[in-house]
Amino acid sequence: MIQTSRTGMIFAITLVSFSPLGIDLALPAVDMVATDLNVRAERASLLVSFFLITLGAGQVPFGRLSDRWGRKTVALCGLSIFTSGSIIAALSQNLPVLLVARVVQGVGASATTVCAFATVRDLYEGRDAARGYAGLTATLNLLTSLAPLISLGPILLFGWRSVFWLYVVLGCVAAIVTGSGMTETLRHSRSGRQAISFRLVIRNRRAWLPGVITVVGLSFLMSHVGVAPVVLMNRLGLHESTFTLFFTANAVVIIFASLVVAPMTEGFGTAKVTLAGLLLMFFCSSVLAVIDGVGSINSPLAYVLPVAAGSVGFSWSYGTAQAFALEEFASAAGTASGVLGALQMCIAALVSGLVSASGATPFLFGAIFAVVTFFLAIIWNARLRETTW
Repeated sequence: MIQTSRTGMIFAITLVSFSPLGIDLALPAVDMVATDLNVRAERASLLVSFFLITLGAGQVPFGRLSDRWGRKTVALCGLSIFTSGSIIAALSQNLPVLLVARVVQGVGASATTVCAFATVRDLYEGRDAARGYAGLTATLNLLTSLAPLISLGPILLFGWRSVFWLYVVLGCVAAIVTGSGMTETLRHSRSGRQAISFRLVIRNRRAWLPGVITVVGLSFLMSHVGVAPVVLMNRLGLHESTFTLFFTANAVVIIFASLVVAPMTEGFGTAKVTLAGLLLMFFCSSVLAVIDGVGSINSPLAYVLPVAAGSVGFSWSYGTAQAFALEEFASAAGTASGVLGALQMCIAALVSGLVSASGATPFLFGAIFAVVTFFLAIIWNARLRETTW
């Protein structure tokens, strides 16, 4: 069973990789796409938006299908769809066709992503599940940091289409490896089809609070993505290369923070690690709001350090809360993962968009999350006595 769990975790990491790779490998190609297809850069940037929309929305139906057909079958379908979309994108001659291809890619990536999270729930429970989700979080952030660097060389040498041919290769390799080596992790319960209804997932109130914590954590991270360029480049005048260095450093902090979740849950318990993450996010958000509210952020470190510490809080609370949210759904992990994943993506995108549209000020960013995490920490602390892990 240990070997099966380890192998299953490797496949879960492989499947979840198509989410950050689908977004960030294509980022360096946006300007070249705009030039080659003779469109404005703003329109070319829709390559990311279209992918994100379907990445979030597609997790709901594919999550339910994975509870019926199994993780492996749906994952292979997702990889096939992703690869097909990549071929269409590589051969496209205009932006509308390219955007349709990105939608197809997003649909495929949504299937692999939801299967990755459901696989972890199939294999692990309690603290082990929290460690598994922390591993997925570390993978997401590692690839988010490395993906633009990986694709930049091929794009400069062979043009923007090369990144989509790279997607084709990755999709084919992952499909072959998954088809030949992945063991199905879904175990049907006696309750059968009744256990996989959306209504049973949504009506389970024990999952609401940890689900909200994951949504808030991802919203914090995505809001930072929108605020950071405004503060560091527009206000403080950092060069793009320096900004990239700071941004990558923050991702590295999240990776290392995710790696220490396992020993922390073993020593203090999963629920207390979640609380520690919320309190750290509250403290750092408050510091950021005070610094920008009392005076003004006039140094990159005045913004970067509080956000980096808050990102550590995200790492501690996200994976552990994900484990609590999916704890109740042993027979419907796919459906539950799909609903939760869709809510995370959609609400986080909405919140980060509102923060950016309101001026992307560190004060607003910090104040919003200081208030929200403060109340979440109080409510979660009251729930600590209900769990022993």
